[in-house]
Amino acid sequence: MNQLDQRLVLCDLDHLLLGADGNLTQVVRDVLQLFVRRGGRFTVFSQRTPRAVRSILGSVRLNAPALVCGGAMAYHFADGTSRTLCSFAGQDADLFTRLPDAAGVGVALQMTDGTTRVLRMSEALERHLRQEWTPYLLANAADIKGEEVLRVLLYQDSKAVPMISLLEKSLGDRTAVLLGERAAADTLILTPRTVSGHEMLDAVCMPVGINPEDVLVLSGGMSMLELVRNASQSVAAADAPPELRLAAQKVTLTDAAGGAAVEVLYRMVRDAEKGTMKETHLPESQQREAVFICLSVAAVILCAALAFYFAVPLQDAAVQPLPDTAGLEQHILVDLNTAGLSALCTLPGVGESRARAILEYREQNGPFARVEDAACVPGLTQTVVDSWKGQATVS
Repeated sequence: MNQLDQRLVLCDLDHLLLGADGNLTQVVRDVLQLFVRRGGRFTVFSQRTPRAVRSILGSVRLNAPALVCGGAMAYHFADGTSRTLCSFAGQDADLFTRLPDAAGVGVALQMTDGTTRVLRMSEALERHLRQEWTPYLLANAADIKGEEVLRVLLYQDSKAVPMISLLEKSLGDRTAVLLGERAAADTLILTPRTVSGHEMLDAVCMPVGINPEDVLVLSGGMSMLELVRNASQSVAAADAPPELRLAAQKVTLTDAAGGAAVEVLYRMVRDAEKGTMKETHLPESQQREAVFICLSVAAVILCAALAFYFAVPLQDAAVQPLPDTAGLEQHILVDLNTAGLSALCTLPGVGESRARAILEYREQNGPFARVEDAACVPGLTQTVVDSWKGQATVS
């Protein structure tokens, strides 16, 4: 029995598969092709639109719908079908015309038809569109319908742009019903609600008859936290955010740039071949292919090892299993100056409204000098802040 076809790997495209130029590296392409040819099933998660994902993947074939636009849509490249998991349907008709119209702020919409519509261009938005290989169309906000929009993306050209304040000024009380996520230092994403991990897993699995329990989630960025929390099998890259590593069942030995995805996929191929070779020998062509991939992977690991050599003292080089993360919790602190909404909500006594208040206070007043200063945030008390002892810090 082929062990690889018993599971589906759902991999973080944006953080784990791309090189510095925004394309799949050659080693990643080789290992992906080997994994699929050996019977492995593979798909991706990305913040990008279907068109941008397709242009990056090229000839790489996916075996199940991909989660695109941050999980707001499941898109099946095999037949071009899609399933919308979250949209602005039911929102006020003038919502999009009231989005911030200020210098240095770009506004883009990810649509249910897979396109990106730009309402207002900015330097930061133009840079992201180019770096992420995203085609776009210019649009008039008055022509946009809520049911056609998956997510609103706001880009600021400078840290001096008070994004949260501009949103509250332009949208008023409507900001209370929208979720904001910092995807990057210059990017704020607005959605009407959070898509649960179960919803996303069902959207990936149902069209191809896969049991959600047979999905291995391979993550590198916080956007996959809901999936990691709800998956039966999950792995995080060694340099993933602390909250993500804590939620995952296992952590890789290598970081994202060092080949975390290659490590996991190639190990799965090797384990499957060991089981197969007990019964029969591989064909000569597959043996040659395996040797070539092995050498490629070895080169990646060698480069990572050399970098590691100059960074820390040498450790035992014996092959180790992916380490369990059960003991990480005591070492993880929430940084009040860098944490996003979801991370802040992990602190005692902090729900979504208080987390938003912390983000707003930080936006208007700058970074916290001490954890105790958080008691100045409207809605927080000294008792609540004192309960964070050993769980919060400031950078």
